[in-house]
Amino acid sequence: MTELNTPKLFLFQLLLFVRHSAKELVRKKVFIVTLVLTVLFLALFYYGVGLIGSNERDASDSALVTFEQGVIFLYLGIFFAQFIIAFLVLFSSMGAIATEVENGQMLAVLARPIERWKVYLGKWAGFALWSAIFAGLVYTAILFIVNWQIGMFPGFTPALRGLLMFMAVPVLLSAVTLLGSSYLPTLGNGVASALLFGLGMFGGMLEKIVNMNHTYPGIEKFGLLTSLVMPTDALIRRVDYELMGGGDIPSFLQNMGPFSLSDAPSNTFLVYTGVYVAALLLWGCIHFTNRDI
Repeated sequence: MTELNTPKLFLFQLLLFVRHSAKELVRKKVFIVTLVLTVLFLALFYYGVGLIGSNERDASDSALVTFEQGVIFLYLGIFFAQFIIAFLVLFSSMGAIATEVENGQMLAVLARPIERWKVYLGKWAGFALWSAIFAGLVYTAILFIVNWQIGMFPGFTPALRGLLMFMAVPVLLSAVTLLGSSYLPTLGNGVASALLFGLGMFGGMLEKIVNMNHTYPGIEKFGLLTSLVMPTDALIRRVDYELMGGGDIPSFLQNMGPFSLSDAPSNTFLVYTGVYVAALLLWGCIHFTNRDI
């Protein structure tokens, strides 16, 4: 019995779930649709950055103008790329447990000599890994486009820190959607997860409004509360902060209306995010172990 619970065996089981998740993504056509949308987005982004960037370079050769262009394009590219990543995570994992329970596939999985909590963690590891890799590729493509068209690169260390933060977004979303899938039917979980993601973004925009007008302290508290409930928007703001080298936010990024970059979350908030993900996984493992299939 001890041989069946070795760390090597557990790692092997996780790798099996990771491979199964890849097959499931292809079978559901979710990855194919996301890939097509991503290619379309990057093509339009490449064209737009090149068109606007060339016009600005004709008007001014200032290094400051190049820096401002690069920061703005990086910010907008990351902002819209998060929707593609959220689309991939939500539609690939919203029925990860509920669908298999409804069609009886989960009974075949649980008939094998493997604990339920390992099944749960294995499913999360599969979806989180593939979506994080995809997010990393999209992030790298955005940096490459801006560097190619504008000639602005934030530096290796800031880019690497931003990459890790951006890849953490699908990891977090996978934990949320998988927990919802253990409680709710597929469609209900999809709606609930999408609303939570939108709530986090809405709270982030409210915080930006507060930064432009400090006469609404109640809104600031609400924005903080939504960030605690769904930290995805806060992670995106930290990505932008890291891409600027972890320095002060330039004034031109504070005057972009709803696209303004507000204060980045602290390292303490990042620790909270890690605890948040761990708590969701623990909650999901306990609930999935005790629920009726």
